[in-house]
Amino acid sequence: TYGMSVNGQVKNGVDRDKAIRFDQGMTERFPRLVEWKEEVRALGEATGILVNAFGRRMRVNPERSYTQSPALMGQGGTRDILAEGLLRLPKEVLPMLRVVVHDEIVLSVPKDSVEDVARVVLEAMTFEHKGVPITWGQSRAGSNWEKCYTKD
Repeated sequence: TYGMSVNGQVKNGVDRDKAIRFDQGMTERFPRLVEWKEEVRALGEATGILVNAFGRRMRVNPERSYTQSPALMGQGGTRDILAEGLLRLPKEVLPMLRVVVHDEIVLSVPKDSVEDVARVVLEAMTFEHKGVPITWGQSRAGSNWEKCYTKD
């Protein structure tokens, strides 16, 4: 919800009771996350600059800090984790890389090498950053991107 209030959710078509339950559930189940979002909102509003766990500075529009600050920290962190993983890929795998889409990488791999390449990629993309384990998963192989997600 990017920090959308109960009223904001209702204005966007969410049933009021459902919005209230969601808001209460987040506060009860993830109190530290709720607290952290408030911290980065205040910092973004006060300074206009946030620095993520990888040391990357990100500019915040102080007037939009309420939604922009947590989004930048989350999305910026994800981008940097992905970039770190890509830098760890063996040079033999790099020519197979076709595109990066948000938090996914798409590879074109010879059929007879799929399992070996998948193992090598997952190994390269799995690491620890500041004591936090970074893990990845993989979609099943397919002859095109759509087939990687088609359910049987």
